[in-house]
Amino acid sequence: MQKTPGAKGKGKGKNETVSFLPPTTEDDDDFYIPLPPEFTYCKDCHKDIEPQDKGNGIWECPDCGFGVALLKYKGDPERKPVSFAEDTAAKTGKSKRTVEQLVQISKNITPNVKEIIRDTPVANSKRDLLALSRIKDPEKQEQTARRLIEKPHVSHNSGNNEWYTPPKIIEAARSVMGGIDCDPASSSQANKIVKAKTFFSESDDGLKQKWTGRVWMNPPYAQPAISNFSAALYERVKSGEVLEACVLVNNATETAWCQTMMSLASCICFPRARIKFLDMEGNALGAPLQGQMVIYIGENIDEFKEQFSGMGLIFFYME
Repeated sequence: MQKTPGAKGKGKGKNETVSFLPPTTEDDDDFYIPLPPEFTYCKDCHKDIEPQDKGNGIWECPDCGFGVALLKYKGDPERKPVSFAEDTAAKTGKSKRTVEQLVQISKNITPNVKEIIRDTPVANSKRDLLALSRIKDPEKQEQTARRLIEKPHVSHNSGNNEWYTPPKIIEAARSVMGGIDCDPASSSQANKIVKAKTFFSESDDGLKQKWTGRVWMNPPYAQPAISNFSAALYERVKSGEVLEACVLVNNATETAWCQTMMSLASCICFPRARIKFLDMEGNALGAPLQGQMVIYIGENIDEFKEQFSGMGLIFFYME
């Protein structure tokens, strides 16, 4: 085989190393050897291909861009090509299978469907995302996405839909704030546990009501409700209408609504396990697919740490 033009090697046999970049000087003992493609079948497209040479020893499928790095150690001809998935897995610590699944999800779910499921539980469910990625017809993929986001989920935990917050969490929040004046996303059944002085049900439309004092909120998790309640809390805290608040939501820290609420936080508790919500009879339901967090807005930081540290890790703001 020919060395790369301009590279200089001194024949070290099996121990010779290879750089993923061309040598920087003529005396550099390291060099790389681009090899011809060793694959003619794309596992991603499931068909025979004629790989394209992208330079620097990288060859790609002309249809999907699946790439293989064909740089090898001189003297070790049995060294296998490194696929994108293998290379990424090694760099990120994820399994090769996980990387392949993430690529499949990113590539196969249409932009329209990605927008539909944004900030919904479906966007955080690997199982649902993989199911969507296997649907090739864009229209059927969209229909399935809409059905998935309408499935029963932890979407109105303080509301009128058979998902209720465990009393332990409510009592911890009550101890932190010294009481609960308002629950803007509740129901008469939920308020038997919350015991807020004022609560608003779905028919009351809490977004249009006045919130006062110390607020407990476990808002609807589906869009656009979660974003609307997040924005409403932000506005009422900034205006001084809400003095303190404890908010139980999914730990969707990558979403805009979550970043909005976290920007107000004095403390946040990340429970060590997903919360098992209750049905109307007080029986524990199955845990949701995603974990939760309790956001505290107020000055009783030490009491919050005292009440919630037994449930999980506490993060608090430090100037």
